[in-house]
Amino acid sequence: TWDFKLKVEKHMENFKKSNDKMMKYPNIIRVFRLVVHQAAEKNGFISHTFGNEEATKFILVYKSEFNPSEDELERMSLKYNLLLTDEEIKKKKKKKKKLW
Repeated sequence: TWDFKLKVEKHMENFKKSNDKMMKYPNIIRVFRLVVHQAAEKNGFISHTFGNEEATKFILVYKSEFNPSEDELERMSLKYNLLLTDEEIKKKKKKKKKLW
């Protein structure tokens, strides 16, 4: 775990210096996801976990000025957590709007 933490801290430092808006940590276990979330917060980044099963969960880390909007997060959550296609997401949003 200690080695992973050091690697994540190095990734965060490199990310801070880069022009990238987002970076991804694919398929990592719960304890490692916690390390990534803590390091992201420590560096002023915003992190989100997606995936519907433990083996497929991943984290997207954003520089705070590029954090997705609530609508974008909802779309990503539907796509990655419920495994919906973009077309299914559009249909679901249309139904939701009709209810109001």
